[in-house]
Amino acid sequence: DEGAGTNKSVTLRELKDYITDTQSFAPTLTSPSAGSETVTHSLGSYDVIVQLYGDTSKETIYACVDRTSTNALSITFDSAVGEDVRVLVSRVTNE
Repeated sequence: DEGAGTNKSVTLRELKDYITDTQSFAPTLTSPSAGSETVTHSLGSYDVIVQLYGDTSKETIYACVDRTSTNALSITFDSAVGEDVRVLVSRVTNE
């Protein structure tokens, strides 16, 4: 392995960007109506935390979230939301 056993310099910005790019996903759903929306996050784990909030109101939105695979979620809304919804998906890891 090239570079094995060699210390490498990494900036905090590079580390933050790596963690953000590989451990989180944040799409926006356009005015979801009642029913299910699929979100493909590609984080490779069922161990994800999901939060929803209104893009305009910034208020938390409650919906049923099912982890349908290690790379996707199904989000079910009881009624139309009336605004775009930000979906924050964060992978939890003990590595």
